[in-house]
Amino acid sequence: MHIHGFRTKFVPGCIAVALCVYSHGAAADSFTSFDAPGARNTLAYCINGAGAIAGSYQDDNFVFHGFVRTADGTIAEFDPQGSVQTGAVGINSRGSVTGSYAFNGGEDSYVRAADGTITSFNVTTAIAINKKGSIAGSNADGNFTHGFVRDAEGTITFFDPTGSTETFANSINNKGSVSGYFRDSGSTLHGFVRAAAGTITTFDVTVAGVDTGTLPMSINNKGSITGYTQDASLNRHGFVRARDGTITIFDPSGSSDTEALSISAKGSITGFYTVGNSSHGFVRAPDGTIMTFDPPGSTSTGALSINKRGLITGYYSDGHMLHGFVRTP
Repeated sequence: MHIHGFRTKFVPGCIAVALCVYSHGAAADSFTSFDAPGARNTLAYCINGAGAIAGSYQDDNFVFHGFVRTADGTIAEFDPQGSVQTGAVGINSRGSVTGSYAFNGGEDSYVRAADGTITSFNVTTAIAINKKGSIAGSNADGNFTHGFVRDAEGTITFFDPTGSTETFANSINNKGSVSGYFRDSGSTLHGFVRAAAGTITTFDVTVAGVDTGTLPMSINNKGSITGYTQDASLNRHGFVRARDGTITIFDPSGSSDTEALSISAKGSITGFYTVGNSSHGFVRAPDGTIMTFDPPGSTSTGALSINKRGLITGYYSDGHMLHGFVRTP
């Protein structure tokens, strides 16, 4: 089962390597750690503007279930009917959650309304949901993987950029623009943005003139996209692509691998980076300043989602199990 989604020619803009100011987490930052009831591992994936979080937890039998955590800390657990493994990875401003689940004989996706009503639909990997209830993700049909958009009425539209052999849609904004990546016949990954009307623009992010893979992960309502790219040594670097096509590459100081995963309405970016055998969270301000952080007791941190207020969620390891967290700036 896919628990998380955890790409024509580049046209406008130019590429600039960011010269980022680096600082360690500020003393004013606060962290709230949490676990779903009875969880062996808790994985918080997405946070909305109100501070509600969607994620999955693993029980003692290593089975995944979905959960929603409201801003007051209340956690509701759920599974679609017939599910044997549930992934919850997207939440919108109304509290609707989407994801995918495995059942005996296959895999489907679902949307869970704020009142708890769950509607299943026949695609394999739902990833993101906007305020109108439109959902984006990918569907493996046995031969190919295609991107899709499902509107609030349930109509599903499949799409692929020209030249794609596999398409992965990772994010949808409130205007209906979708971003993600696709694989070509040579197995290289390229970025794309699909407008609500269906027009697809593709792009690549190069490092020192080399592009071995571009993976957009998040798009905000202004059309700015963040994600990561790979250099000739397959090391990862974060990037942000402005609506006009201008691309900036960045890394926290000392990073050997950077994965930028979420961009807020204001343009702040969160993700994680690797030093040695450990990962650490970071937040990059719109001016390029990068702060790094780890929840207390963390031996490895994965920051996955940031909302318009700058609240960040994700999960961390204490060396024994995974816990969810919320970082308040």
